[in-house]
Amino acid sequence: MEKVIVLTTAFNCEEYLERCLTSIQLQSYKDFVCYITDDMSTDNTCEIAEKFIEKDERFILVKNKTKHYQPGNYDQILRNTEHPDDSIVIEVDGDDWLAHPQVFEKVVEEHKKGFWITQGSFQYSDGRPGFARPFSVKDLRSDPNLNATHLRTWRVKLWRAIDVEDLKFNDDYAETAGDVFFMLPMLEMAGDHRVKFMREILYVYNEENPINDHKVDISKQWRYARAGRMKSPYKELN
Repeated sequence: MEKVIVLTTAFNCEEYLERCLTSIQLQSYKDFVCYITDDMSTDNTCEIAEKFIEKDERFILVKNKTKHYQPGNYDQILRNTEHPDDSIVIEVDGDDWLAHPQVFEKVVEEHKKGFWITQGSFQYSDGRPGFARPFSVKDLRSDPNLNATHLRTWRVKLWRAIDVEDLKFNDDYAETAGDVFFMLPMLEMAGDHRVKFMREILYVYNEENPINDHKVDISKQWRYARAGRMKSPYKELN
């Protein structure tokens, strides 16, 4: 059975976290571990997580003492745990949720076919369809509108092959647009033939959250995204 690692970053999402975690807990595919990283929330997010995980040992709460942001939160788990390189990582933000209980099953099925990354269709919490579409890896660095979209999954070995400095903006882990910093290298290392675009909606993006990055400072988000695309491209792995 394939091992699944779920990464959930939580910051001031007390209104949404329980729904997120419940959608993970109710998955029909049971062989997973979920790391909930509280990135120094100032509301009741951490307390809600602690209460939720009391009766389910598959959930592990990590309490940050310094801000790591999304890339740093993922990095501290994937580089510092002993999960096998072929483990499947599934990313579920703490304010979002999975579309139905068979999501993990469908992801694992595609990885068993030899894919190293899956990405694809999502919908907004108000029911609108997301903007996901397939693309060619060679176009990622030149087209600012291209990147992997939710639900994003990958093999651990891809993350561990990223140079840590490429996850950073200046000297710190990227504060915003973090997905550009980690998805572009992994997509390049995987190559088109090992990336699967999944057309079925597997993920719900919570557009209601007032602290979504694009609402807080979209110009900063675009600035960081440009910096991520300017980093050196990666070669496809064998």
